[in-house]
Amino acid sequence: MSFGSPTPVEVTVSGPNLAANREHADKLRDALANIPSLRDLQYQQSLDYPAIEVNVNRERAGMMGVTVGDVGRSVVAATSSSRYTSPVFWADPNSGLVTRCRWKFHRRA
Repeated sequence: MSFGSPTPVEVTVSGPNLAANREHADKLRDALANIPSLRDLQYQQSLDYPAIEVNVNRERAGMMGVTVGDVGRSVVAATSSSRYTSPVFWADPNSGLVTRCRWKFHRRA
């Protein structure tokens, strides 16, 4: 029984250290790849995605009437992508090809 898994067999690796998790997942994948009856091995979650670090000067933000929560909500709104939350697809009516859609916000100079 798959219990909602998109594949017949699913192995989950989790822990507090992302680098160690990745290393362990790679070892597991290599071991599973040696089992002839298993095919189409893949990582369900993208592991190599872009990341940013935001440092907020709380004193300066406070002088401008901005809270850390305001900054967080603004960063999420500007950087959220349907790629990692709920994929959006567009089907070309002429060719029938389906394309995954993403949006990118450009910084104004």
